[in-house]
Amino acid sequence: MNNQEKETDHSSEKSVPAKINLDVRLCKECKATLFNRRDFEADRMKKPPDVRAYENLIQFERGIRLLLPKFQKLLAALQYVAAFPRLPSSR
Repeated sequence: MNNQEKETDHSSEKSVPAKINLDVRLCKECKATLFNRRDFEADRMKKPPDVRAYENLIQFERGIRLLLPKFQKLLAALQYVAAFPRLPSSR
């Protein structure tokens, strides 16, 4: 390879950071401080069960409100049929 080819090969390569595995030793206090903060942040991001239940109920209510007019229309039709049964056909 000449110098031009070498330069083109390097310019087309993507720089990917290498993964480095490190083993770090921590005292109990430092470990608790680091992991408690991380756990606290993770807990803040989660929704409490009662909030999730409330959101599910709100979504359920929205579905009911969307279907209610169609249900009322069908119910009225059934009540009309029940109130005025067909007369027997006269042959």
